[in-house]
Amino acid sequence: MIDERQLLVVLQKIYSVLNFTSNSVGDLLLTDYAYLLTISEYEGGISHKRLERDFVFRKNTSAVVSALEDRELIERIRDKHDRRAYASLITAKGRARIELLDEALAISLIETSGRLAEETFNRLVEKLGAVSLP
Repeated sequence: MIDERQLLVVLQKIYSVLNFTSNSVGDLLLTDYAYLLTISEYEGGISHKRLERDFVFRKNTSAVVSALEDRELIERIRDKHDRRAYASLITAKGRARIELLDEALAISLIETSGRLAEETFNRLVEKLGAVSLP
């Protein structure tokens, strides 16, 4: 039976593989890709305040937003609900990057999970399913 510590080691290895894939294929860290995915879920844009709340584990949302904007993956617009604030909106280039990374990360995850024992993979999925983020 695999214990919690071993699951954490497996999770770290999977994260490392996915982060490497995201960076080498899409020129984005995995956390930056997560920002891009989140922004893409909001048709009219997502406020920067909301991004900061959704990504409490990441300290500098402004830097990530600026980097994504510099790469033309998102555009900064005025927040519809607060004209003094900004929101981010996905661009066509951003959507294309998501499509590219979705495929590359799926392939990478399939290759990685294929090396895991079935019991380990099932326990990992069970544990991740129980996680609730703020």
